[in-house]
Amino acid sequence: MSGNMFRRGLLAAAAVAALGLAVAPGSASVTPGLSSGKGPAPVSIDQLTFSPDGELFVADNQGASIYAVDIDRSGDAPKGLKAVPDIGKQVAAMMGSSGEVYLTSLAVDPKTGNGYLGALNTAGGGALFRIDGEGQVKPVALQTLNYTAIALPNAPPLVPGYRATRDTTVTSMAYNDGRLYVAGLSNEEFSSKLRSIPYPFRAETRGAGIEIFHTSHGQYETRSPVYTLLPMTFAGRPELLAAYLCTPLVRLPVEALKDGAEVRGTTIAEMGRHNRPIDMVRYTKDGADYLLMANSRRGLLKVPVAAVQSAQAIPETTSIDTHDLGAKRIKDFPIEVDRLALASPQTFAALTRNDKHGVDLQVVALP
Repeated sequence: MSGNMFRRGLLAAAAVAALGLAVAPGSASVTPGLSSGKGPAPVSIDQLTFSPDGELFVADNQGASIYAVDIDRSGDAPKGLKAVPDIGKQVAAMMGSSGEVYLTSLAVDPKTGNGYLGALNTAGGGALFRIDGEGQVKPVALQTLNYTAIALPNAPPLVPGYRATRDTTVTSMAYNDGRLYVAGLSNEEFSSKLRSIPYPFRAETRGAGIEIFHTSHGQYETRSPVYTLLPMTFAGRPELLAAYLCTPLVRLPVEALKDGAEVRGTTIAEMGRHNRPIDMVRYTKDGADYLLMANSRRGLLKVPVAAVQSAQAIPETTSIDTHDLGAKRIKDFPIEVDRLALASPQTFAALTRNDKHGVDLQVVALP
C-alpha cells in the first residue's frame, strides 16, 4: 500500500458516474478562528468521530479545519447498521469522476446506530455517506446542515516533500467530557501535536507538542504522530491512551495538554515493529473491560483494560520488539481491517478488503 493510501484510507475503486456529491477540490484559504452557518464545505473529509450527544466532528486536513455538524435525523432511515458487501464500489460510483476514491474514516451515530463513512476522490474532493440498518448507502447532503468550524493555525505546509504534510494535520480524534482531542502533525519543531479543544468551540488552539520514548527505536521522538487515541481514566485522572507507528502505546495526561506546552508521554507497551495502529475501541464483555485494536501488520488485538491500567513505564534504556500487555490476536477474524468502530455494545463495524480487491463493510460480534 502506498503512503497516500495509509493516510487517506482504503482505495475503493475508480468512480464511474457523476452525481455532484463531492466538495470542490483545491487548497482552501483558512481564516484563523471560528465560523458557523449552514452548508459546511470542507476541502477534504478525513477523520470522523461523534460525541455521545450525536454531534459529528469532521476533520478537513486540506483545509486545516474541524467541523462540528448537526446531523439531520428527521427521515425514516432504519436504525442500526447492516453489513454491505463491496461498499467501496457503491461509494465510488456515487462520487463520480475518473479519479481514485479512498474511504478515509468510519464512525457510528450513538443516536441511531447508523454508520457514517468519509470518502475522498482525488479528482473531485470529499463526500460523506450514511449506512442504515438495512444496509442502504446514501450520500449526506452537507449543504442542508448547520455547522460550526474551528481553524487549526499551525498545520503542516501544502508544499510537497515535507515529512509533515497537510494530509497529516489530523490523524485521530476522540471526544470526552466536553472536549475534542485532536492528534496530528504541525509545522512546529515539536511537530507531533495534541489539541484539547473545548466544545462548543470557543477559540483556535495551537495544541501541545508531544515527546515519547519509542521503544523499538530506543530513543525519544517528537515527530511521530498519534495514529489512534482513546480517552481513559487512570486512578481518577483523565488521560489519553495513544498508539504510534511501530507501535508504542503511550499514556498522556489530559491536564498537561495546554497551548504551547511540551508534554512527555509514558510508554507502557510495544505492539511490534513494522506495524501501524489503525483504530481502538473500548467495550465490556462478561463483566470485564477490553480494548479492541486494529493494526496493519498484527490484525485485531484484544487487550484487557486492567493490564493497561496496571502497566508500568518501560525503562528508557530498553529497546524491545514486543511487550503487549497480554494482548490476544483475534484469529477467527483473519481479514485485514483498515477502519474500526464500535457499532453497539455487542458488535463492531469494520472496513475490510475482499478477494476482488474491493472494500466490504462488516458488522461482527465483539470477541
